[in-house]
Parts: sequence; structure tokens; C-alpha cells
Amino acid sequence: MFLLLIALYILLVFIGIRLVIPYYGFTNTKATKEIPEEFHNIIEELNKSSKTNKDLLKNCYEYLTSRYYGSRFEIFPKWKYAFEDIFIHKQGFVPCNVFNQLLKTMLVRSGRFSNDEVKTQVVFLNFFIHQYLKVKIDDNWIAVDSTYKKYGISFGKRAIWFA
Repeated sequence: MFLLLIALYILLVFIGIRLVIPYYGFTNTKATKEIPEEFHNIIEELNKSSKTNKDLLKNCYEYLTSRYYGSRFEIFPKWKYAFEDIFIHKQGFVPCNVFNQLLKTMLVRSGRFSNDEVKTQVVFLNFFIHQYLKVKIDDNWIAVDSTYKKYGISFGKRAIWFA
């Protein structure tokens, strides 16, 4: 019975969710093409004020984490947020798939990064399924877990296990 529950959990959480929730699939998603003008202006401003690609990544990270936060437990009452337009919320809680899609969109739309240089990674052994981004700067990959900054995971780090 215990093995059946584990198999059901794996099927639901690690496979089912990735098939249903936007930006959570088994392939690397592309940056959002249609963006509000306000968001476009923010990207341009951050791009101009960033000397290097790493500066841009940090500035976009700081911009997003100053407006949004992730939460392990808020996802349950606000599960619909994972399916909504990523630009609908201007601040407050957003799930990791939205957080990461916003950051990826900022980086790719800046013209400094390609979709292949911003990859979605999944942390399976977390409270629930969780994702973060790996961003290629020069020949290095930097982990960016904006969602869990609230829990003390800093720029360049990511959630491991049950963060």
C-alpha cells in the first residue's frame, strides 16, 4: 500500500503537474512573446543600466524579488495563479512557474540572452514540485531561484531537497 501511494504521488506530482501547468513541461519553454508595454519599458531600463549580462541578470532578479515572493504554503489556496497570465499580478505572491517565466522573458527580451541560455530546472524532492532557472553567463551556468529568496536562498543558489 505504501509503495502504491508513493507511485501515485510520483505520477501526480512529477508527471501530471508538468503536463498541465504552464511553463512546467518536460522541455525548456520559450520566453513570452506578447508583453505589456510597461514591462517592455522596465526591461529596456534595466538593460540600459546594466553593463554586463551578469549585471542584467542580477538587476532583473532584484526587480522581480522586490515585487513578488514565493511561498511553499500559499500555492495551495492560490493554485489558480499557476494557470493565469503571468502579467496579471503586479506584486505579491506568484508561483515558481510564473516567477521563472517573468525572469526568462526579461532576459530573452533584453536581447542579451537566448531561450537556450535560460533553462528551467526542476527540484523533485521539495515540499511540492519546484523549479528554478539556470542562466548561462560566459561559459558558466548560474542558478537563480527567485521564488525562494524569501527563505534565504540568495542569488546564485537554488533550493535543494526540502527547502
